[in-house]
Amino acid sequence: MHIPQKYYKIIRISIVSLLAIIFIVGGLAFAKREALLNAAIKKAISKADSEFDLELKIESAKFVGLSSVQFKNITAVPRGRDSLAKIQNFETDNLDDLNNFEYKAHIESILNRCA
Repeated sequence: MHIPQKYYKIIRISIVSLLAIIFIVGGLAFAKREALLNAAIKKAISKADSEFDLELKIESAKFVGLSSVQFKNITAVPRGRDSLAKIQNFETDNLDDLNNFEYKAHIESILNRCA
């Protein structure tokens, strides 16, 4: 069975176009990841303030490499009370780690006891 040459050309153009779209979308996501990280941090700070009456401060947060995130000087202070936590340097190797902390419930229970 002979496949005409024009079909090979159409397949090549389709594959190249698909790869170009994937690279463009990936490049845009990579360029916007700092803005997305900052938006997520603002949301977390707002949630800590409204739900737990907790003043959460993060001096800096940045990506290190492709998937690691590094936080510096994190402080958590309940309103009108002494400091609850201070972390000088925190780094995660995988963004999923931030969502899958096993001790997340323990932290929430500590915050609820402080309220």
